[in-house]
Amino acid sequence: MRIRIALLLTLLLGLLAAPVHAEIALKTAWLGEHEAFVAWYAKKMG
Repeated sequence: MRIRIALLLTLLLGLLAAPVHAEIALKTAWLGEHEAFVAWYAKKMG
């Protein structure tokens, strides 16, 4: 009985949750392996 109540509450709360907005584009400064090595090597060598 408790499982049914918990399931019902979960479903109701899921339906009443705030609507999801559109995804936000996240810009990162990712460097690939080659570019990262070149930057690391230049910094190491001064």
